[in-house]
Amino acid sequence: MYEVVNTVSDLADDVQILANNLIMEENHRGLGPIKMLKFPFNFSTTPVATARTAAPCLGEHTDEVLAECGYSAEEISQLRKDKVI
Repeated sequence: MYEVVNTVSDLADDVQILANNLIMEENHRGLGPIKMLKFPFNFSTTPVATARTAAPCLGEHTDEVLAECGYSAEEISQLRKDKVI
């Protein structure tokens, strides 16, 4: 007997996924509304974290991350000018 293995693209139509309400929609800055999977488990007394936003676009938070690492605005600008970032 063979077991069926779902692919990621199968999940949106999976009966169990739909019955357990495991798909949520988030607004992505570059793509618009996208469907994402929620955490597939729950705990009786501990709440499970939820996604606050959709995944960022490539480089979307580069300046903020570099600033948190101690780079100045001028240094970040120079990195961008030098095509490092």
